[in-house]
Amino acid sequence: GVGPTAVFEMRNTPAALENTFEFKGVFAESLVVRRMQISGSTLYALKGSNPLRLAAYDLTTGLEMFSIALDAYPTGSSSNFCLAEDRAYVPINNLGSNGRLAVLDLVNRNVVTYLAAGADPFACVAVGRTLYVSNSANYTDGHPSTIRMFNLDTNALTGTIPLQSPSHMVVDQASNRLFVTSWNQKSITAIDL
Repeated sequence: GVGPTAVFEMRNTPAALENTFEFKGVFAESLVVRRMQISGSTLYALKGSNPLRLAAYDLTTGLEMFSIALDAYPTGSSSNFCLAEDRAYVPINNLGSNGRLAVLDLVNRNVVTYLAAGADPFACVAVGRTLYVSNSANYTDGHPSTIRMFNLDTNALTGTIPLQSPSHMVVDQASNRLFVTSWNQKSITAIDL
């Protein structure tokens, strides 16, 4: 079973050249995990399909505390989500040209709304009071893909950044730059925020 400390424990073994891991027990069974993040003492996991669910697990006990189903779009797909304060944001694709961004309230444990997020929303990252959502659609008509910007307080779309096939994103707080991978261009772009 899961002990009162971490689920997995890493320890150095002086005689070996590599770290070894001691198995502490099964944390969660029978789920297809698409992405995980930790906030405080909670592990959040985007799991399953038909519908997708965001589940919250207690890191101490390993028990599922709650899950929120994204059942308004049962055929939707996602492999990413991001956390910002007491909200989670899940880009939902595989909806034709009508991708959505699910806004989840982690306190009340429900879906607040679904926002229009472009043709193929892929990933998101919060910076200050702005949420950036990449749209990895690859248009062949010369129309650029975009990163959409949403206000975290109002959920309003506040702007777009044109960029060819943006996918994964990460923020460097020190330089105030957003780094974005482009799966089609096989590149990383730095954007000053």
